[in-house]
This record gives sequence, C-alpha cells and structure tokens, in this order.
Amino acid sequence: MEKYKLSINLVTYNAEKYIELCLNSVFKQNFLDFQIIIVDNFSSDNTISIIENDFLNKYKNIKLIKNSENLGFAKAHNIAINESNSEYLLLLNQDIILEKNYISYIINFLDNNKDYSSSNGKLLKLKFDEKNNIIKTNIIDSLGLKPNFGYKFKNIAEGEFNSEKYNYDFDIWGVSGALPIYRRSSIYSVSNLKNNYYEVFDESFFMYKEDIDLAFRLKNNLFKARYISLSIAYHERGLKNKNGLLKKIKDKKKNTFLNYLSYKNHLLMLYKNLNFKKFVIHLPFILYEELKKFLYYLFYKP
Repeated sequence: MEKYKLSINLVTYNAEKYIELCLNSVFKQNFLDFQIIIVDNFSSDNTISIIENDFLNKYKNIKLIKNSENLGFAKAHNIAINESNSEYLLLLNQDIILEKNYISYIINFLDNNKDYSSSNGKLLKLKFDEKNNIIKTNIIDSLGLKPNFGYKFKNIAEGEFNSEKYNYDFDIWGVSGALPIYRRSSIYSVSNLKNNYYEVFDESFFMYKEDIDLAFRLKNNLFKARYISLSIAYHERGLKNKNGLLKKIKDKKKNTFLNYLSYKNHLLMLYKNLNFKKFVIHLPFILYEELKKFLYYLFYKP
C-alpha cells in the first residue's frame, strides 16, 4: 500500500449534483501528498459514472469502493479509514467545495502541534441559484462544535456573518464532521480494534451524531482541537427537495426516520461519554434540553 501523508475519505450517496465540483476543488489543492478513497453507499443516480469517467481514468491517487447497499455514514467511513495508512485523515462531505489552501494550513498546524488531535477550518454556506450555478456566501456554516451545559450541540457561529472576529485561530470543543482533519494515531487510540479493523465511528449510530461521539471520546482523553481561520471551504448543509406532493410525502417519512436516528444517537452518545459525576452535575440541564426536544417532536414535528 502506497504511503501518503493524508487520506481524503469521501462517502457518496446520490451525489451527482456535487461530485464534480467537490472533487475538482480537491485536485486544485496546493497540498498534493494525498490519496482519495471514495466509498459509495449504493447511489441510484449518475454518481458512479461521473467518478469513473471523469476522475478514475485521470488520477492515480483515487480509489472507488462500491457498496451493494447503503451502509450508513459511520460504517462507510470506517471502511475508508481502514483502507488507508496515512498520518492524517480528512473526512469530506460530498456537498463541499474547498478553497485551494484548505488542507495545507491545517496540515502545517498539526505538524507543528503534536498535542492536537484534530482541526477544521472556516466553513461558509454554499448555495445554488435557479440555473444551478454556485453561490459562495459570506455566511458561516460552522467553525467547529460546542455544547451548552445541557449538552445540546451547535455549530460555532452558524448563520453569522463572516466578520473580522473570526479571522483568528482558537481552540474548539471538537471538530465539525463536515470537513475535519484528524491525526490517525489520536483517533485510533480512542477506537475499538477487532480483527485488525478500527471502529473509529460507532457503527450502531448508522448516521447522525457519530462525529460528536468521536469528538467526545477525544475530549475525554484530553486531546485538543483547533479552528484554523485561513482554511476556508463552502458547504451546502442538508438536502432540499421542492418537487411534488409525492416527494413531500416520501420526505416526511424519511425525516421521521432521520429524527429518530438523531434523537436515539444523541442519548446513546451521552450514555457512552458522560461519567457519573458529569452526569449528575449536568442532569437538570440535560433534562431541560430533552424535555424541549420531546415536546417539539410530539407537537410540532411530523
């Protein structure tokens, strides 16, 4: 297996809208010592053909793994992680476009600060106009993760204007799962190993909150995370469907399942990562947050 400094791991699912823009931005990076491992979760659109025709035949440092079913975010990323042997790992969402120096600034920081396990840059919101042209906004998507006292997690500065106060680096509670770079040795040290397979992301989560769970484990083991302001990328968060009643009905059923996953995984994450002392201290605030969430799902969410 050829050794690269960085492995870029991309899990795709029906990504034909994004995949060309996303991968082109990766190959325009001014940091070149990387491989890309793409794990496709049984896409039903043109994702596979775009990757095979436009990228596999052009670049030697790209590998495609095609799953015969949707294995979820956690397991698919674990497959990619175990397929590589790089010093660092970048987890790439399919709906992201990177500026050319996103990777280099973060790698340089991690190379010179061995006590940090992970880092992310400045994610700004990405939009598309009616003709499907990209619009790079100046509105923040995420600078990292932060919890409140009841362990409700938010993206730092999400929805705020990209002002000067965010043009400096600072430590964060944990990295966003949209575009983090991890030190492999750090995440392996907080992961389960069985039959030479590292379960970095808890596969019982399937999808949602697995990135927070990993950040929690790193935090509990005293690893540090950093926001790097000069590393910039653009992210279209979430899927938007606008067509027809049938699609809305299907989306409603899908959203019910996703809400269940998000809620279940949040409780599992707290159970796994809070010791008794922290649980007792934070319990009133946790109950307050969970009650709000329960009432919201009961009376408002479909």
